[in-house]
This record gives sequence, C-alpha cells and structure tokens, in this order.
Amino acid sequence: MTLYLLISNLVVNSILLGIILMTQFVNYPLLDSYNENFHTIHQNYMKRMGYLVGPIMVLEFLIISFLFLSNFENKLTAAMFITTCLIWISTFLIQVPVHKGLTNRKEKKLIQKLINTNWIRTILWSVKLVLSLISF
Repeated sequence: MTLYLLISNLVVNSILLGIILMTQFVNYPLLDSYNENFHTIHQNYMKRMGYLVGPIMVLEFLIISFLFLSNFENKLTAAMFITTCLIWISTFLIQVPVHKGLTNRKEKKLIQKLINTNWIRTILWSVKLVLSLISF
C-alpha cells in the first residue's frame, strides 16, 4: 500500500510540476500580451485550469495525507505533507485573490504579482518532487 501511495504521489507531483512550469513560463507571462478580450480570456483560463488542476490537487492532497497518516514518524513524509499544505496556502491566499482582482480589469501590476508569487508554488512543487524521489 505504501509503495503504491509513493508511486502515485510521484506521478501526481510530476504532473502538477509540469503544469506549474507551463503556467510560470508560458501562461502567466502571456496574460500581459492580451489587450482585447482580456476579461473573456482570463475567465476562460481560470475556468479551464480549475477543471484541470483542481481535481489533481485534491488527489495529491489525499495521497500525501494517507501517506503522512500511515507513516507520520517519517520526516520525509512529513516534509512532503508540509510542502503540499504550503502549496495550498499559497494557492488560496495569494494566487486565487490575485486572479479575482484580474477578473474585473487587466492590471499589469497584478499580472506581475501573479508571476512573482507563483514562484512559491513552482519552487515548492520542485522541492516536493525531489523529496518524492528521495523517498524511494
């Protein structure tokens, strides 16, 4: 069971790291280039990303929670659990509010804040992947 959870964690973490790297280096910087229809483009982006990333993040949280609860003495598992919690905190306390600020109007300052603060999640998912690999 634990091996299955470790493999599942590694796979899901890899998928999320791929998505966040694409978001960091492609999607968020492109937001600044949209002038016409920014509102529609941003709304569609948030909706589609939510449908894609939301369930995967929930799956990741469930997997790491089961791993942590079944092996909470393990410092590596605890570090992966804490890293996942920090990703969720960053997502819902920083990125989501910035996206909400962009729903009404395009604001260059908010787009730059989105790019800058998204490094938190990019780094955390990268660290979690390294921890996941070490856990084998």
